[in-house]
Amino acid sequence: MSRQFKLGIIQALVLSFSYVLWTEVVTGPLNNVPVGLMTAGLPYPFLNDMVLSDRLEFYGISILTGVFFYFLFWLIDRLGISYFWSLKK
Repeated sequence: MSRQFKLGIIQALVLSFSYVLWTEVVTGPLNNVPVGLMTAGLPYPFLNDMVLSDRLEFYGISILTGVFFYFLFWLIDRLGISYFWSLKK
């Protein structure tokens, strides 16, 4: 795998984990709305209806889905350019 691919994955993970930290550590505690069944202040109402473990599972699945699609489209790009159009990158 190329250096560009690895840097892209690292950037995506840093951005994703930063968003989770921002949401859970800054946004949630400093806001009172929206209000849910379990907590208040998180940016999306459905997150306020989840306990922390459920939210962490949701974040993890979302991050893994993003990484999966990053890899999938990288692979499609590599295969498409190399095999279908006989072009070199």
